[in-house]
Amino acid sequence: MASSSHPLVRTLDQLGRKGLISRQTCASDRRAKRIKLTEKAEPLISEMEAVINKTRAEILHGISAEELEQLITLIAKLEHNIIELQAKG
Repeated sequence: MASSSHPLVRTLDQLGRKGLISRQTCASDRRAKRIKLTEKAEPLISEMEAVINKTRAEILHGISAEELEQLITLIAKLEHNIIELQAKG
């Protein structure tokens, strides 16, 4: 993160100004920063989790656990095939 105009840095700066995160210098690598959510962020996290859970339930409506497991297996196989194709160049 050499540039302060990097989108991630700007986002972290905004979250810091709002008191939602704190930054701490890493003891083992002084160049690195540890980012932690503050207590002020907890209600927002709970709200986001509720929205995510509701959306997930709506997306998966009518799909059985067995069908979902099949989908996960198929996606894993596709991912494996894509990785193999990329390795071949």
